[in-house]
Amino acid sequence: MQCHVTVQFPGWPPMHYHADFVAAHTFAKALYELRVATIQIDQDMREAMRPMPYQRLWR
Repeated sequence: MQCHVTVQFPGWPPMHYHADFVAAHTFAKALYELRVATIQIDQDMREAMRPMPYQRLWR
């Protein structure tokens, strides 16, 4: 199942991706623990979204 992932690093515009549900949540947990960015996961998918880079590493 795919989901919409918004990643926001301080001082940078938000980045929007689509990703596998498990990869998105694993990535979000890592960012939360490192406190380097905020991440939002939802179902607001759009055709123009790129796949989340390196999502295979987060499965």
